[in-house]
Amino acid sequence: MNIAEIDKLKSLIEDIPTSMLVTHSLDGGIVSRPMATLKVDDSGDLWFFTDITSKKSTEIEINSQVNLTFVSQTDSTYVSVSGKGDFIESEKIKDELFNRMTKAWYPQGSSDPKLSLLRVTPQRVEYWDGSSSAMKRAFEAAHT
Repeated sequence: MNIAEIDKLKSLIEDIPTSMLVTHSLDGGIVSRPMATLKVDDSGDLWFFTDITSKKSTEIEINSQVNLTFVSQTDSTYVSVSGKGDFIESEKIKDELFNRMTKAWYPQGSSDPKLSLLRVTPQRVEYWDGSSSAMKRAFEAAHT
């Protein structure tokens, strides 16, 4: 992603705190669940906390292709981010992103042994906005 594409993604989702993470289930279907977006970094990667022992973590380890959907009913913006998920172990990043809301899920804090960082690296970003009913492709990585 180039800087303009990253800036566009950030501007599209900055006011949408929760996305739906879609993974491939172990039985061959698809599964969605809400996830709080912690950060979109300068490379365009999206960061989340997750329980490394969870079903979704197992699903991502087996098939790293994921999708994130973001919806803003306020301004009729819809964003779809397809990409690859992976798990990062970094105490520095955990400490940086840990917040009061996260503490409700992980009372032991950023050192909770089940707490893991999920990084989603976008390969395709598409969006629909309130000014147009047409889908717009924000970007598609060359390797997809």
